Amino acid sequence: VEPYPFPDHPVYHFDLYRLQDPEELELMGVRDYFTPEALVLVEWPERGGGLLPAPDLHLRITVVPQGRDLTLTALTNRGQAALARLSA
Repeated sequence: VEPYPFPDHPVYHFDLYRLQDPEELELMGVRDYFTPEALVLVEWPERGGGLLPAPDLHLRITVVPQGRDLTLTALTNRGQAALARLSA
């Protein structure tokens, strides 16, 4: 996990690509990072084996000839609120 301190809230980035066993997340104390004020970004969440909470947003980055294409999909009310703030 890589922490990024911001004035208003903490941001944590998990890259689970090299995770060998989902139980490694428990050893890392993964549940402690998922607080209401935190933004938690998880790459390769399927490697979490069901130990991660349901996501609020799904981000898909696709390589296109012009560079990268980013698609954001809200999966919860909290995710919809976040997209609304980004659109404003």
